Amino acid sequence: SMSLLSFLIAVTHRAVLEFNWTKTRCKNKRMALLCFMLALISYLISYMNQHLYSWKNLLHMTLYMVQMTARQCLEDRDPFVTMAILAATMAGYYGIKAVIDEQNNKLKED
Repeated sequence: SMSLLSFLIAVTHRAVLEFNWTKTRCKNKRMALLCFMLALISYLISYMNQHLYSWKNLLHMTLYMVQMTARQCLEDRDPFVTMAILAATMAGYYGIKAVIDEQNNKLKED
């Protein structure tokens, strides 16, 4: 399921870049693709959520995974888990920073 989710996200990115839909004039095409892919991904997550055998839902499983990862990082001091958490934190930071910078650039242009 996760590999299919990754594949759908990769196909979305590839389509936006391949057809050069990053320009403003292609906003409707880009939004149509993104909404369609959001529908597919939402359905896939719903399917995964309905077919979890040992968990009530995907949120409970995700919370457990976060707790287990934190325990491995803090108590067991597993270096690769620590590196993964640091890399994910940095990715989140730079992603948020990119969005803020883009918004600031739009405000400066106006």
